[in-house]
Amino acid sequence: MSVSSVYKQFSQTGFVNLGKILDDAEIQHFQELFDQDRQRFAYFWHPYGYHQHANYDALVTSPQFDALIRH
Repeated sequence: MSVSSVYKQFSQTGFVNLGKILDDAEIQHFQELFDQDRQRFAYFWHPYGYHQHANYDALVTSPQFDALIRH
Protein backbone atom coordinates (compact mmCIF):
# COMPACT_ATOMS: atom_id res chain seq x y z
CA MET A 1 0.00 0.00 0.00
CA SER A 2 1.49 3.34 -1.00
CA VAL A 3 1.77 6.27 1.40
CA SER A 4 -0.69 8.32 -0.66
CA SER A 5 -3.29 5.53 -0.56
CA VAL A 6 -2.84 5.26 3.23
CA TYR A 7 -3.47 9.01 3.57
CA LYS A 8 -6.50 8.76 1.30
CA GLN A 9 -7.96 5.83 3.27
CA PHE A 10 -7.38 7.64 6.56
CA SER A 11 -8.99 10.85 5.30
CA GLN A 12 -12.05 8.91 4.13
CA THR A 13 -12.52 6.58 7.12
CA GLY A 14 -10.59 8.08 10.05
CA PHE A 15 -8.51 4.92 10.51
CA VAL A 16 -6.03 2.71 8.69
CA ASN A 17 -6.44 -1.05 8.67
CA LEU A 18 -3.02 -2.55 9.38
CA GLY A 19 -4.26 -6.09 8.93
CA LYS A 20 -3.47 -8.84 11.42
CA ILE A 21 -0.57 -7.54 13.51
CA LEU A 22 -0.82 -9.99 16.44
CA ASP A 23 -0.20 -13.70 15.99
CA ASP A 24 -2.61 -16.27 17.41
CA ALA A 25 -0.58 -16.83 20.59
CA GLU A 26 -0.48 -13.08 21.29
CA ILE A 27 -4.23 -12.78 20.73
CA GLN A 28 -4.88 -15.63 23.16
CA HIS A 29 -2.51 -14.09 25.74
CA PHE A 30 -4.25 -10.70 25.66
CA GLN A 31 -7.74 -12.21 25.63
CA GLU A 32 -6.84 -14.13 28.80
CA LEU A 33 -5.33 -10.98 30.31
CA PHE A 34 -8.55 -9.03 29.60
CA ASP A 35 -10.66 -11.83 31.12
CA GLN A 36 -8.45 -11.97 34.24
CA ASP A 37 -8.52 -8.19 34.61
CA ARG A 38 -12.33 -8.10 34.33
CA GLN A 39 -12.61 -10.76 37.04
CA ARG A 40 -10.04 -9.32 39.44
CA PHE A 41 -10.91 -5.65 38.96
CA ALA A 42 -14.60 -5.67 37.97
CA TYR A 43 -15.18 -2.32 39.69
CA PHE A 44 -12.82 -0.66 37.17
CA TRP A 45 -14.88 -1.82 34.19
CA HIS A 46 -17.76 0.40 33.07
CA PRO A 47 -20.44 0.05 30.39
CA TYR A 48 -19.42 1.94 27.27
CA GLY A 49 -21.88 1.74 24.42
CA TYR A 50 -24.28 -1.06 23.67
CA HIS A 51 -22.06 -4.16 23.98
CA GLN A 52 -18.78 -2.71 25.22
CA HIS A 53 -17.11 -2.21 28.57
CA ALA A 54 -14.02 -0.11 29.21
CA ASN A 55 -11.39 0.01 31.93
CA TYR A 56 -9.87 3.47 31.82
CA ASP A 57 -7.16 2.45 34.30
CA ALA A 58 -6.07 -0.82 32.65
CA LEU A 59 -2.37 -0.02 32.96
CA VAL A 60 -2.90 0.37 36.71
CA THR A 61 -4.90 -2.82 37.20
CA SER A 62 -2.84 -4.95 34.77
CA PRO A 63 0.45 -3.30 33.73
CA GLN A 64 0.99 -6.14 31.23
CA PHE A 65 -1.40 -4.27 28.89
CA ASP A 66 1.51 -1.93 28.16
CA ALA A 67 2.97 -4.67 25.93
CA LEU A 68 -0.17 -4.48 23.76
CA ILE A 69 -0.01 -0.70 23.51
CA ARG A 70 3.69 -0.74 22.64
CA HIS A 71 3.42 -3.73 20.27
